[in-house]
Amino acid sequence: MGDSMQPHNKPRVIITVEDDPLTRRLLSRYLGDAGYEVLEYENGRAAQDTILAMRNGIVVCDWHMPVMDGMALLAFVREMEREKALGTIYFVMLSANDDRDSLVQALDQGADDFLTKPYHKAELLARIRVGERMLSLQEAVWGRQTELAKANMELNVARKRLETMANSDALTGLPNRRALFDRLQDTWSISARHRRPLSAIMLDVDRFKTVNDTHGHHAGDAVLRGVAHVVRAAVRRHDLCARFGGEEFCIVCPETPLDGAAILAERVRSALQSTPIDIGTQSLNVTASIGVSTRIDTDTSPDDLISRADTMLYRGK
Repeated sequence: MGDSMQPHNKPRVIITVEDDPLTRRLLSRYLGDAGYEVLEYENGRAAQDTILAMRNGIVVCDWHMPVMDGMALLAFVREMEREKALGTIYFVMLSANDDRDSLVQALDQGADDFLTKPYHKAELLARIRVGERMLSLQEAVWGRQTELAKANMELNVARKRLETMANSDALTGLPNRRALFDRLQDTWSISARHRRPLSAIMLDVDRFKTVNDTHGHHAGDAVLRGVAHVVRAAVRRHDLCARFGGEEFCIVCPETPLDGAAILAERVRSALQSTPIDIGTQSLNVTASIGVSTRIDTDTSPDDLISRADTMLYRGK
């Protein structure tokens, strides 16, 4: 294999920062012959924007330069990494100083490797390959993390979709009976603990069987969707409206005494009576029977509240 290598289908970019033109040209030739794409700069400040744009990569930088030297550029790179403005930069520091103190200083400040000038071509490329392997491993880890994050996001979306399906009535889009009682538990506990008013309204579409028998089940479905739309529009934002089952709907009214719930029930009944519902080839005006109840001290559960409203509904019928 020798010194010539093609690390990727697309050559990895290496940024060289060296103020001496001859040394810079030689460095670029070594790296270019090995299959890398080389971008040359004469000082750290000139290289900053390109380093930021490359995200991950390798920088080979001389220590002593005018304008912005290697240590200042190294500090900039590591600060940008901490600020998440960069991914990972493998930083090789070059210096004519071969003393141990210079090596220790450079590594302490965050350099990944240190090479003393004049350097041998084979040693330079061997150290570059070390940096490339480290970057490739890091990129592979990031890739797996990205895939895992994407899978988790898709799983959460699917879970939320299933929860919505489990708690929603497929025909009307309203919460179903299960969701009603799940949400009612907290509201009930607050009402009972703090002796706050809580009321319920039960609504049943009149002569719904006649709609199905006369116009067909598609018309019946359209009526239920229309009723749900009217009821949802008529109730207040904090009221809980649900399809209870069949042609029955339930509205739970927190912080609402019996007389307030009765006013709301009449508003719903009136809106329903005055709103034609499109069933395809024609429209129907439907009516509903309604029962209202409010929580009393002898109630032991939400079922007592709902059951009493249901009883009042059938008395009304």
